[in-house]
Amino acid sequence: TTSEEGATNVSANGYHYTKRNGKFRLTHHLLAEEMLGRPLNNETELARFKNGDRTDLRPENIEVIPKNKVSIRKRLAVVESRLEELKAEREWLLAQLNG
Repeated sequence: TTSEEGATNVSANGYHYTKRNGKFRLTHHLLAEEMLGRPLNNETELARFKNGDRTDLRPENIEVIPKNKVSIRKRLAVVESRLEELKAEREWLLAQLNG
């Protein structure tokens, strides 16, 4: 770990941190703030990775969403995953019936 301003580190859980104003901050939060042109409101906003990849720090992969929408988005992802599984099972069952 270096003490230089702008230094970056990656934590064990895969998040990137950048030293800014003497403190290490999540790099994707800094990028979100640059895109917004203002600080994040940590009480109401969340910066997240659209594709879930914590190493993908491209601006187009960072989005800011209201915190009250986070649980809805997570549940939607679960439901969409189950839909894909059910579609595949349906296709298999139809093949069994028709084969």
